[in-house]
Amino acid sequence: MDDGFPDDSTFDAIFSIFPILFVIVLVGGIAVTLMNWKKASDAGVNPLTMETEAMTTLIKSKALASETSIEERLAELDALHAKGTISAAELSAARAEVLKNL
Repeated sequence: MDDGFPDDSTFDAIFSIFPILFVIVLVGGIAVTLMNWKKASDAGVNPLTMETEAMTTLIKSKALASETSIEERLAELDALHAKGTISAAELSAARAEVLKNL
């Protein structure tokens, strides 16, 4: 009698393959994790804190900072001089430094 459901042999085949696939995926995941751990250790990085170290280094670097134009930097220096924050001599030295890095 066909009731539309698969017979027991189909379920047995599925449930006998599932543990094998699970073990293969688990072993593969462990292998990849160990290879990444070794690569990070060989590079002199703590694998447990590697992502945090990379993010803090990136945040502190100038890679994410927007580049200010020379005109903006000179305007900032002029504004500091106008407020009295820097003297005329400091303004002159700072402007020379900005213009030297062209």
